[in-house]
Amino acid sequence: MLVNVQAQLPELDLASRRMDYIWNGQPVEYTARYGDTIETIAFDWKVSPQEIVNVNRISPDLQLVPGQTIILPALSALYKQSQ
Repeated sequence: MLVNVQAQLPELDLASRRMDYIWNGQPVEYTARYGDTIETIAFDWKVSPQEIVNVNRISPDLQLVPGQTIILPALSALYKQSQ
């Protein structure tokens, strides 16, 4: 099940959204903001940049545009167990 972070949880701040994502491990839609890159999103959301690239079928060199929506993949069970 795909969850839209901004639409589903508008009352929560970004840190709470991240924790919900890490806790549940479900894929989510993420809307890029000014200054976002695949690498910074991957770091902030604890996902590998390559996984984001693979799930979205985009180039690793893609420049994200504010308002652009990408999918953050489900977290692996191994990652969730390490938390």
